[in-house]
Order: sequence, then structure tokens, then C-alpha cells
Amino acid sequence: SEFLRVVSFTDDMQKQRYNVYSKVLKFEVVSPKKEVAKSLKINVNDKVFRLNRIRFANDIPMAIQDSYIIYGYCPTLSDYDFSTESLYRTLENVFNLKLSYANNILEARLTTKEEIKVFNIKKPIPVFILNQTTFLETGKPIEFVRSIHRSDKYKFFNIAVGREIKK
Repeated sequence: SEFLRVVSFTDDMQKQRYNVYSKVLKFEVVSPKKEVAKSLKINVNDKVFRLNRIRFANDIPMAIQDSYIIYGYCPTLSDYDFSTESLYRTLENVFNLKLSYANNILEARLTTKEEIKVFNIKKPIPVFILNQTTFLETGKPIEFVRSIHRSDKYKFFNIAVGREIKK
């Protein structure tokens, strides 16, 4: 995945010619937990959509994503089927929201018992945990997402541009 452009899982996998779909585990309106509210710069009493999905590429479970989207930007988001639709394409094309940039924190750890089941694997493997806050053109956050990617099937790549010259 590229860090300098906001790339959706769907776009990333389709570019590699994978058939992409999701299993939606939860899609609900909730009050955000502290960490989510802080990332989105909102109050814990505000409303967010929580979209929890298992992401598949060619029938292989590749990632578990837990997305929190500020309700006020897209109050009819629950009308859409995110087992087949791309969240980012829907935000951009239906709600006319311009996703401009994202802050990413990448960590690594071993799979939990639950993740071993979801990924349909026999024993623990390393996973990448990506915590991302996605921002609009206005500089306001719209989404916080925690993605758990299996390291045996998913590669992150980063394009770095230039360097700040210190004098």
C-alpha cells in the first residue's frame, strides 16, 4: 500500500487484479471510544458509523478493518452495501467528499486466537496493524480505521519523495 496517496484496499487489490469483496461483521451508529474521538477530533458523545469488515482478495481473507466515519458528513451511509462497495469511492462519488491525505501508524505483532480463525490459518503469524486517520481537503478528519493485515499475503510499500535540507 502507498503511504503518500490515500489508497483504498479495494483500489489496491483491484490494481493487482484480485477479485475483492468484504464480509460486513458490523455496520452501526455508535458513540466513539476515546482513542477514536481523539483521532477524529470529535467528542465521545458525537455519532460515528462503525464499519467492521473482513476484506477478501480472491477468496482469501487478507485483512480485518474497523472503520469509524464521522456521521455528520454522510448520514445516509448505511444505505450502501459495503460487502461489495468501496467505502472511499462511496464517500467521494456519492457524498462528494475529497479524501486528501492520511496519517498512518504501522505496528507489528502476532495474530490473536480470533484472528487465526478469521484468517483460516493453523498457527500464529505476524500481522501488520495499521492505524490510519484520513483527512478531507479542508484538513478535517473524516475516518479513523484500524486494519489488521496478514504479513504472509500483504506487502506495504512506501514511496518517499525528496528530503528536507537542513543548513
